[in-house]
Amino acid sequence: MKLNLIEALNAEEIGKIDCLSREILSKKGILIPSSEVKDTLVKKGIRFDGFIAKFDDKAIEDSLNSVPPNIKLFNSDLSGSIDIGKDTKYASGHNAIYMFDKNTKKRIPAKKNEVANFALVADFLEDIDIVGIEAYPQDVNPKSSILHGLDAVLNNTAKPVYFSPENYIEVEFLLKIIESVSPDFKNLPIGICQVSPHSPLAWDEVTIKALIMLAEKNFPVVVLPAPFSFVSSPITLAGEILQSNIELLSALVITQLINPGTPFIFGNAKSDADMATGEYLIGTPECSLFRTASAQIAKYYNVPSHSIGPDTDANQHDIQNGFEKGMSLAAASIADTSIIVNAGMFATGMTVSYEQLLIDAEMIKFMKRFKEGIDVVEEKLAYKSLLDVEHGKDFIADPLTIKYMRSNEHVKPFVSNRRNYHSWIQAGTPDISDNAEKLAGQILKNHRPKSIDRSIKTRITLIIDEFEKKYRQ
Repeated sequence: MKLNLIEALNAEEIGKIDCLSREILSKKGILIPSSEVKDTLVKKGIRFDGFIAKFDDKAIEDSLNSVPPNIKLFNSDLSGSIDIGKDTKYASGHNAIYMFDKNTKKRIPAKKNEVANFALVADFLEDIDIVGIEAYPQDVNPKSSILHGLDAVLNNTAKPVYFSPENYIEVEFLLKIIESVSPDFKNLPIGICQVSPHSPLAWDEVTIKALIMLAEKNFPVVVLPAPFSFVSSPITLAGEILQSNIELLSALVITQLINPGTPFIFGNAKSDADMATGEYLIGTPECSLFRTASAQIAKYYNVPSHSIGPDTDANQHDIQNGFEKGMSLAAASIADTSIIVNAGMFATGMTVSYEQLLIDAEMIKFMKRFKEGIDVVEEKLAYKSLLDVEHGKDFIADPLTIKYMRSNEHVKPFVSNRRNYHSWIQAGTPDISDNAEKLAGQILKNHRPKSIDRSIKTRITLIIDEFEKKYRQ
């Protein structure tokens, strides 16, 4: 059987969260400080008190009935597709700032060519389904950094892409870039865009306009509340879950009012404030519990779910990095989250490395195998093998061994150390990051992803030029 899903909430608790979310949406509402957006939503039947939007049960129910339970994402060359919502998909990270040199243990600002290299490595890795803009390139015009990042990614992978702009102006031009690659992206989407409310219970004008623009274009959107414990959200975990759910339901209603059927994903990115220092943390056990609960609530509403992960607050490839990432990945994966985003990132999402991306991909490979559970079909019970093999002998030449030795029955690592002590010494005592560094070099040297047409590359360059001329510093 497949592994049973884990739960952090029971049915009664989820029902209570839903009930209280609806009550607060109706009584307190959400701040939307935009006359333009207010006018649009009033015409759609939303009641406002000043700039506070209030949502009734009918609007919520109608929206939940129109939102799709699954989202089909296409490769940029339309050579294949994946379904978000049917099983867990994994994406590389996005929007870091720094590259990490494991030998000097220093971080340096990421450059556009390195963002391209991350996309190339992610394209190679079969366990990475979606490719994010791993870092903001720091060697380009800062206003257009995310546009340059998307350019670098699209030139180095055919997999679906993931990006997270700050405002509707960036969204407008990012969608122009997407359209240059996939002219019919409304029906054949090749990516996902993430936007976030301004917790608690508010939207900035530039991000709510981005949300509406994405809905108008029918582009898949992750809405990502980011409650920060006892700073931008209650200190209690249950209170954070409730606040996040209120913000998500408000966004879902807005997208479905603007364009019924807009592909919508329930996101989560809870963080904790260290009680002693005030530091921002994402690798805590409380964050992992939040991941599990969020996936459950999304299932309750029959909406695809998102989680950040595998995550860590460690600043290098060390033991803390491993156990925090392992816990966060397990919490999201075994709760059956639809899409998990952040492979390759560490240091609370600020830093990335090729080694980390490879290690995380291997962690994902192991997690996929763990989730598959144990297949107890008659053949795999090995009844005949146990009868046939002599007492005290081995199964090396057994027909079942020959049949399954190259199957997925036993996962095969590509960077983990599985040498015994003596052969490990003879190999030069490499650790997992040494193995990952070596493999990354081989991938960057030898892997050649599908390339987009030269005319499309030129069009993307012109779009970025247009943006930079229009929004000069």
